[in-house]
Amino acid sequence: MRTVVVIGVLRRVKCDEGRPACSRCNSTGRKCDGYEHNAPSPPSASSTISSPTSVISAYTSHPEARSFQFFIEKTLANFQTFFPDDLWNTRVLQVAQSTECIRHAIVALSYYHQQYLTHEQWRSLESVPALKHHNLAIGELLNPSPETLSQGHVLILSCLIFICIELLQGKTDSALGLFKYGCRMIQQFRKNKPGSRPCSDIEATFNLADACFKRIAVQLLMLMGDVDAGLWTSFHDTFTNTQPLTETPFTSFADAREALLEILVEQASPGLKGKPIYEVLAHAMKIERWGRSFDNLLSQYHTTHKELNDAEQRAIALLQLHRRYLEINVAKYKNGQGDPSFWDRFTPEFEEIVDFAATAAGLDKNYAQRNWSTESPSKAYFHVDLGFTSVLVSVIARCRDPFIRRRAIAVMLADRVQEGVFNGSQSARVGARVMELEEGRSGKEVKCSRDIPVSARVRSIRVHLLGPENKKAKIVYGFDQECWEEVKEMVE
Repeated sequence: MRTVVVIGVLRRVKCDEGRPACSRCNSTGRKCDGYEHNAPSPPSASSTISSPTSVISAYTSHPEARSFQFFIEKTLANFQTFFPDDLWNTRVLQVAQSTECIRHAIVALSYYHQQYLTHEQWRSLESVPALKHHNLAIGELLNPSPETLSQGHVLILSCLIFICIELLQGKTDSALGLFKYGCRMIQQFRKNKPGSRPCSDIEATFNLADACFKRIAVQLLMLMGDVDAGLWTSFHDTFTNTQPLTETPFTSFADAREALLEILVEQASPGLKGKPIYEVLAHAMKIERWGRSFDNLLSQYHTTHKELNDAEQRAIALLQLHRRYLEINVAKYKNGQGDPSFWDRFTPEFEEIVDFAATAAGLDKNYAQRNWSTESPSKAYFHVDLGFTSVLVSVIARCRDPFIRRRAIAVMLADRVQEGVFNGSQSARVGARVMELEEGRSGKEVKCSRDIPVSARVRSIRVHLLGPENKKAKIVYGFDQECWEEVKEMVE
């Protein structure tokens, strides 16, 4: 069964009519025109890594410096919720010190992130400062200096920051277009990259940005891999040169995450459906190898009595929940294809996944007792890494236990969460609708999984985004012999 999460609101940014003209902004900011033809070529020079203070001094006004300070204190922390990331923590700051478009892009991202954290991103009036710097960053790329044109990593970093801005505003269609342009830039950079020269700072920055793009690619494939064939083309043309998973020990939790990506891609829809049993078994062996390497890494931490910090504890829980879900999924392909009641035997494992998700979300034990209809989430965070939201929606779609389902929804609603392309509160709405449809069709009060007959069970969920000019989405819930759909405003 394929489950898809509804993601953020699709809405159009009103252009600041003075900067620049509306036609340019609409044709470039949303569709990223101009990237494809600015083919990067790698330079030979390297630069030294700068400190946050030195970058702040490059801003000419107090509001800009204050926004960058917000980026340092809040945005970087959000981006490293689970794993440290040298791309955002160091390399982006390094490039911002000497590159105008990256400085403007960081200020714009900071403004939009601040609006998100303060529940203001859905206001009808656009943020003039955010839009101003967003347009200035775009303008720098439309008319790049020869130095910028020669530095492909600057173009790729700009594209990555623009993707973050679109995701923060819930404009997934625009983010998807930017992602595909970014993949083409990555391919072009690799073609122009000398193969024998030692890795420079620029190439190290590119490699980190490449890895971040790949994590976003995996999210997009999990979300809509079976409705956008171009996503698979972009992925295979850009990221399939990575090394296969082996028994090589993991040296960090971030290493374990990177190795997990290959397995997640293999299970992304259509995944293993219809594959011969030997391919399914080979995939199961990959999960087992990953599990052994991860367990060895955990054993090293226990052996050295190293105390885990909060981020490490959350990272472990995140990786464990993906591991459990992958194991359950491959068991389905091995033993229970076509039978929706097959999932009922995994109720304890689904409950464990929800427990891991609560830990990964940093929640206390009282999260499920809150009244979601009257209490607003106390915190908000945004990152573009792997998260727990996508797995929880799949848990709700497959686990029919009413108590576990409601706990999964409680985790997604506890805080305002935007995990890359997956939005927590809107994903919770999809899960709640699945429960409503199935429990309503069961004909009785649902106290356990067995109370929902096979004919009442949702077998697929598909979300059709209705375009960047429309704030609505069509959601189609598929049953065995029919489907049920709704078109609704997707406003958080």
